[in-house]
Amino acid sequence: MAVTESMASKANHGGASKAPADYIAALLSSLGQRFVSSKLISLTFGALFALIIVGLAASNYVKPDYNWDLAPYLAAAMDDGSLSNEELHSRSWSLIEEETEPHDFAKLVTNDDYRIHQYANPDDFASMLPMYAVKAGYVGLGKMLGQVVGPIKGFHLISVLSAVLLGFVVLNWLRWGKAMHAAPLALAIVLILGYVGLGRAAMPDMLTAAFLVWGCERYMRGQEWAGIALLFVSFLIRPDGILFLFALLLAVVAFGHRLLPAAAGFAASVAAYLAITSGSEHPGWWVHFYFSAVEIQNSMIGFDPAFDVVAFAKAYARGIIVGLRDHTWWAVLAILLMGWGLLAKAGNRSGGRAFSRASTVMLWACLMAIGGKFLLFPLPESRVYFGPLVVMTLVLLTHWRPDLCASSASEHIADEQEAEPEIAPSQDSGKSAPRVLVY
Repeated sequence: MAVTESMASKANHGGASKAPADYIAALLSSLGQRFVSSKLISLTFGALFALIIVGLAASNYVKPDYNWDLAPYLAAAMDDGSLSNEELHSRSWSLIEEETEPHDFAKLVTNDDYRIHQYANPDDFASMLPMYAVKAGYVGLGKMLGQVVGPIKGFHLISVLSAVLLGFVVLNWLRWGKAMHAAPLALAIVLILGYVGLGRAAMPDMLTAAFLVWGCERYMRGQEWAGIALLFVSFLIRPDGILFLFALLLAVVAFGHRLLPAAAGFAASVAAYLAITSGSEHPGWWVHFYFSAVEIQNSMIGFDPAFDVVAFAKAYARGIIVGLRDHTWWAVLAILLMGWGLLAKAGNRSGGRAFSRASTVMLWACLMAIGGKFLLFPLPESRVYFGPLVVMTLVLLTHWRPDLCASSASEHIADEQEAEPEIAPSQDSGKSAPRVLVY
């Protein structure tokens, strides 16, 4: 009995020897902390990230995707009022036929009844163009590049360069946030959301996302006016970007960040939206909603359905079911919301705030923008929500600090305090609110 008590006493006072596994774990933790806190991880992950981005861009340029939407975008870029519907139709499809293999072209024009009809009917094809011309920034840039490298390569080059821009903006955000340890996770999420496909296809989504993420990165670094300007460019490329500017304004009002840049950005986007939609003969929200989310139409000529509550509800049901079944953005959003909750909970336990005010504004703006996009047009594709989801990912990753990189946490706190000098300490404690969580 006495021997047992003596051994217990020694164990309680550190007299017992540690198991070999404890020493190995301590050694690996020490080496890991030195590695993560050094510049080596930034150089290693940064170089690999950049190599993957450039490699994918080269692959996408060599082997682009000739998606069906390329035809109406080409026609919208050529439509200066001097060409007939037959000429726009003939020139657009002739350009695509010259660039594609016969079997690929056959798929484009015969894959379903809608494509067969559009290829055979120039007037009905032309009736679709206002829904494409409304992406004024994208169509204008495609037209400009088309005069230099050719119409089709011009649109594909936009996607390739946009993918490179987005990749390096993500990399720069991680570097600024002292979060290069999370670069593999950021890359994985971006790829899951469809980065490769968006970089290959002739659509405005990648360019829109690149400017949106770039604008949010500038905003997070305290350069609000530059960030708003980039977000406005994102809106010009794809007009539903107005929803993000509106969501950002709501978040700024709710959480008390700088109001003037967000208000000015939203006001400018409203004025530009009215000018763009009136000049492009856009059919209006309900007609476009019905076409995109309820039932596709072979012709928009004279198409003006009355508002139908049943059709409206079916559109949301379809968006939810197809989104859950065929796309990944729901899963990514669920993971991000869980991460947001865990980080916030850990911050509350530490007696302060988990996130800076700018981060809180940005997270809520992204969440409201995603919800607003789905409410306005319940489209199931991940490409529609790609930009805000990437922004949410980066905001959360720059606040995620596992034990191995604890030594870099204080550096990021200082950076966020410099970018957000007006933020007051937490009212719940006498200390400054922590900007970064360290687990």
